[in-house]
Amino acid sequence: MPSLRTKLSLAAVSMVVSYNLLCWLPASAWAFAIASSTGLVFLLAARPVRYGATLMIASLIVGVLTARMLPYGYTYYFAGFTIMLVSLPSAIMAYCIRNGISVHRTQVWALVPIIVLLFLYVMDIFGAATIWKEVIDGMSAKTVELYSEAINTMPGTISAEEASQLKSLVTDMFNFLYRFTPGLMLTLAAAINIAAYFFAGKMIRMEGEYFRPILEFGLWKTGITYMALLAIGIILWLTRIEILKPFSENLLFLLGIVYMVAGLSVIDHYLKKYRIHTALRTAFVVALLLSGWLGGLMAALLGLIDSHFDFRRVRAQQIG
Repeated sequence: MPSLRTKLSLAAVSMVVSYNLLCWLPASAWAFAIASSTGLVFLLAARPVRYGATLMIASLIVGVLTARMLPYGYTYYFAGFTIMLVSLPSAIMAYCIRNGISVHRTQVWALVPIIVLLFLYVMDIFGAATIWKEVIDGMSAKTVELYSEAINTMPGTISAEEASQLKSLVTDMFNFLYRFTPGLMLTLAAAINIAAYFFAGKMIRMEGEYFRPILEFGLWKTGITYMALLAIGIILWLTRIEILKPFSENLLFLLGIVYMVAGLSVIDHYLKKYRIHTALRTAFVVALLLSGWLGGLMAALLGLIDSHFDFRRVRAQQIG
């Protein structure tokens, strides 16, 4: 019967391999990115590095060869997404784990690859932003075309005005995607890294090894640095300087996400404090998120206020 060590190794390998097989499904690409990152972090941190590195390189090669058989563009999509959001961050996190670096610094270092990529994008080095704009415009036009064909096959089900509004909605959605690409990519990268670190840690602890845990979600909060960034973002946005507009908008978008998560942390803390059942806690948070921008704004404001007043006395607990 295989030992626990063997079972965990095989599980990690299967996580990495599953990404090559199933990452082509757009709706679940992020989930398999988390699984693959988890497997790589575990193998690179808890096993001889050569094993994890060999699997990482072999997986990338196989994925690229597979992507070459798919429509044009998939090779770049797979290679770029895998290297910048899976392979490099996983290797960095594993290195930090091996060297006893704190959780916060580990997560910051793991974002370096995507930050470098986004710098090239924002500066339009190698025409990165221009190419992405062309891709977005092409996707938008294709989606509108498909909607138009679907509407034409069902005449009378939707008015001309409603059809026009639908097309405008699709165009606005893709314009939003292009406008906030840096913020969305950083948010996605951070979410993948945190989840992979968390699950890899569970696997490492199953073997009885020490692993620095992520702080309990109910104790997450922002510091003074984020307030300074918020002030900078607002000032840059108010200047209305066109060249600074993408930077200020994406900075404010990112800080909005950060403060929203901090606000959800405050809510989670008090729901647990008053012993609200897990199912009710989950339902409350889901309802808040599904309420749209209003729920997100309320959570972000709560996170911003808590960063100053420290309702949960998190700083005192962190100090001692």
